[in-house]
Amino acid sequence: MQTTYDQALHNNQFREIITDGKSKRVPTMVYNMFRKNFKEPTTKDGFSEVVKVNFYPSFEKPEHEELYALWVPE
Repeated sequence: MQTTYDQALHNNQFREIITDGKSKRVPTMVYNMFRKNFKEPTTKDGFSEVVKVNFYPSFEKPEHEELYALWVPE
């Protein structure tokens, strides 16, 4: 799944907001550790294919889409 770091942080906060806190925000430290240690997979790792899929959000409610759209990536 392809997202930017900033978009991942936004999605994390958005998920917490629309669930009224039932889904707790993953600490930013976890994102930083993942980003620091992430090694993009390749076919040399034994995969027959590596497919990159762009992230496109879908929404259960129109107001969620409106709220999500308030975020403007830098």
